Amino acid sequence: MMTSEQNRLETATPTVAALTQEHLDYLKQQQQLIKKLISDHFDQHPHLKQQRELLNSIPGIGDLTASILLAEIGDVSDYDNARQLAAYAGLTRPRTYFWDFG
Repeated sequence: MMTSEQNRLETATPTVAALTQEHLDYLKQQQQLIKKLISDHFDQHPHLKQQRELLNSIPGIGDLTASILLAEIGDVSDYDNARQLAAYAGLTRPRTYFWDFG
């Protein structure tokens, strides 16, 4: 939505540009509020915070990606092993055996 509004600014009349800028400011405030709520949620749940910090230790994984991963997969301890988690994410192929002819 922010990208759409920023694009709209490029061709907007002064009146529409002012309204569009107000909307952009509102969206940025909401985005900051949501980030704070997410951060507060992790602070209130030490187990989640620990899992996020562990994910953050992986090069290329920051707070946003770690938060999204934890929101999508839930509690990592629900999975017996990494393969189960990868399968849940759709990143593995079913095992095939030599007697599978289908």
